[in-house]
Amino acid sequence: MGYEAKGLAIEEKSTGAATALGLLPGGGSFYTRQYGAGVLDLLLWPYSVLWDPINGYNGAQEINYHATVANCSKLKNTDMLDLDALLMTKQVDNSQYMFKKRAIENKYGSIENSGNSQATYNEKTSVIKEAGKEAEPIKMERINGSWGEIN
Repeated sequence: MGYEAKGLAIEEKSTGAATALGLLPGGGSFYTRQYGAGVLDLLLWPYSVLWDPINGYNGAQEINYHATVANCSKLKNTDMLDLDALLMTKQVDNSQYMFKKRAIENKYGSIENSGNSQATYNEKTSVIKEAGKEAEPIKMERINGSWGEIN
């Protein structure tokens, strides 16, 4: 499952705006920070209208992809630090730590990861399902950015 399906996508540049600006001389390329291509598009106007909208769209997608990856990396690091703190304060044992770590890795996995991992995670009750088996639920809640066990 990709970042968009997980609700983690960041849109720094609009693909629609990049495509529309591509109809102007070099607009799509300049909008997506491709300055060399923008200058070339200016020189080759009006022919550049054939490819600049597509270049603008692809450039916006690439910028959004890199922004999303950077944001997910930051979120993953924050969640892992919170989980490490729980382990250090002995609020979770090693097996709970490993299950939660795997869940975090699945949540922020790469786009190429289709999400078909053998472990799945239910955030409400922290139930881990692994290869057809279901582990004992650990009731966890995120409070002020940190995970805590609910008794």
